[in-house]
Amino acid sequence: MEANEKKKENEAPAAEETKTSYVAKNAKGNSDTITRNYFDNLVFKQRIIGGSTPDLKTTMFGREISSPIMPGPIGFPSEKYNVEMCIAGAAKRLDTIMWAGMVSPDLVQTGVGMVEITKPISDFDEFCKRLEKAKAKGCVAIGTDCIHAFGLDGYPDRSRNGEVTMRCLSFEDVKTMVKIAGDTPLVMKGILSVEDALLCKEAGVSAIVLSHHHGIYPFAVPPIMVLPEIRAAVGKDMTILVDCMIKDGYDAMKALALGADGVLVARALMKPVNTAGEEGVFDFFNEINDQLRGIMARCGISDMQHMTPDVIARV
Repeated sequence: MEANEKKKENEAPAAEETKTSYVAKNAKGNSDTITRNYFDNLVFKQRIIGGSTPDLKTTMFGREISSPIMPGPIGFPSEKYNVEMCIAGAAKRLDTIMWAGMVSPDLVQTGVGMVEITKPISDFDEFCKRLEKAKAKGCVAIGTDCIHAFGLDGYPDRSRNGEVTMRCLSFEDVKTMVKIAGDTPLVMKGILSVEDALLCKEAGVSAIVLSHHHGIYPFAVPPIMVLPEIRAAVGKDMTILVDCMIKDGYDAMKALALGADGVLVARALMKPVNTAGEEGVFDFFNEINDQLRGIMARCGISDMQHMTPDVIARV
């Protein structure tokens, strides 16, 4: 009887017992708070003489976009708006790329450039089929949230309704994903170490997103903190993006100056899209792009090709 009551090794507990909730906002070790504090301790040096109005254009996944700041994947309901359709409409008007999870055909048909992020479910065959479907839709890139490997209790993570178990991807899994993607760029979201970044590069991954996924586990290193060492390790030929706690153009500038090719803004979108739909998203991105352009001008940086870390200091 005693043996039957013990959990089997590596067996996930029942859905109602699974501890996968985010660390409480004010709890010790809250990764969002740690990341926010790190951002706020970074400041800019002014290089004003001989400056000019900067150009924000950059190239992402083979297409030119108007700014390196892109709407990241979010999933929350709104009583007033179809959230993803609002973001897609705004992204198309802004001439940028939208990131989303398991996009619908309707989103693709808007003509906006899409990156689809698929959760790494434990049924690897089904997961691969979902990647193939994303590729067939014509997404500009496809990928997964590899950070969804484990819950807070160390057992495999589950979906929020507890019905689907996630998978810790192996190196061979990643190589299989690269083969499926083919000529479509493959993105791994949730990288926070040089070791994982180098494994992704070795496997042939096109881009990585440095992210702790809104503080999904405690005491996660701020993505922007490990950014410089990861950039140095993988070199310039791998696309690096950053998310988590990026709320304005100043946060974006800090990440870009320290080596990111682009940034994703997700949770900061919730209020504008829920308040004013597509127009709210459109106005929000115009505002933060103005902030980015303004601080680039103050730092003497004319375009994305001339970003440099020496404009950043820490207080």
